[in-house]
Amino acid sequence: MNFTGKIEFISTIQLVGEKQHKKQYFIISDEKGEYPNKLKIEAFNKSEDMESLKIGAVVEVLYNASVKEYNGTHYASLSLYKIVKASTVSTDPFQNGNSGGLPF
Repeated sequence: MNFTGKIEFISTIQLVGEKQHKKQYFIISDEKGEYPNKLKIEAFNKSEDMESLKIGAVVEVLYNASVKEYNGTHYASLSLYKIVKASTVSTDPFQNGNSGGLPF
């Protein structure tokens, strides 16, 4: 699954388990309309991918969704697969000398 939006929050790195794996999460928002969609994405052993991220950056994330059951309770998680900085493509047809496709 993928989602494009602006990073609103980045957590500190936590060390978990016997092998002290690095776990971190961030909040991303699509900022569309009055009620934007927000996701909490977990990054497990992806500190190299997370180092260059800044709050306010627009990115596209590819993630895996999963649900686990423990003692009759279900827990959902969204795990980071890959993160890509979104390109800034202009929708202005007259930018960069383009005449809007007119032949004259």
